[in-house]
Amino acid sequence: MSELDKILSKLTDASDSFVSKLPDIEKQIFGEIVTSVKSLQIDQSGRVVPNIENLKVISTIKVKLEKVLLSGDYKSAVKDFVKEFSNISNLGAEYFNFNALPNNEMFKAVKDIAIDNTLESLTGTGYTSTMVSKLGDMLVKSVTSGGMYNDLVEGLRTELVSSDKSTGLLSRYAKTYVTDALSQFNGQQMKLVSDGLKSQWYMYVGSNKDTTREFCKYMTEKEYIHESELPKVLKGHIDGHQCEINQKTRLPLGMFDNTTIYNLIINKGGHNCQHSLVPINELSVPLLLRNKFNSVI
Repeated sequence: MSELDKILSKLTDASDSFVSKLPDIEKQIFGEIVTSVKSLQIDQSGRVVPNIENLKVISTIKVKLEKVLLSGDYKSAVKDFVKEFSNISNLGAEYFNFNALPNNEMFKAVKDIAIDNTLESLTGTGYTSTMVSKLGDMLVKSVTSGGMYNDLVEGLRTELVSSDKSTGLLSRYAKTYVTDALSQFNGQQMKLVSDGLKSQWYMYVGSNKDTTREFCKYMTEKEYIHESELPKVLKGHIDGHQCEINQKTRLPLGMFDNTTIYNLIINKGGHNCQHSLVPINELSVPLLLRNKFNSVI
């Protein structure tokens, strides 16, 4: 397996490995929160009593939530995940020889920023405030409305714990982020390589699934892309096929709204895209195809 194949595998395996740990962590968080809500005052009918004492209990629980949400298992999973940025960077360095590129110092800086941003998003105030706000609102609503205690517990279970019917709050928050974080980081490295090599040719690579977007399906089938084709493919026109377009953005469905020919190598197909637009040497392109473009350049 080449370093490029290993990078593509990492984009899928690293995010899948992280996400696979979340259901158990969700159950752990749920268990700790339910233990805390047991201190709420309940009347004989099983309703949460709407009084000041219960609101004080909720305030205390909200203070504890941040610690609960940053359990040792969760922080350990995040720590393992961010190591993948270095692993992907090292594989890229072997494949493209970063040190030989004129912008080689940029690679480490991009990696460090990606790691810092990921740690903040998965363990910082953005994460905790989102989760605490969502759960805190549920708890306050239950108290002020005098809701049934069992309904509160089941509501917390539904919100927190992933099942066949729904995805837990933590998984919803983290899944798309970790996939996009690795994909965008890889794309940023590909952009630095492209700029350093002044690339004119690219390959759109990666495995397709049942959920693969139309744009990505036709781009992987196309395989080789010349830089002069980027404006056309960005409009969804790929070798005679017209992809369905978002009428608002005028881009193929699923793409980030801000995608242009200059950042397509970073954004690719949009959220959860695990493909890669890889700069390649002209000599890797079939001669007949090269000649076709050389004749019109």
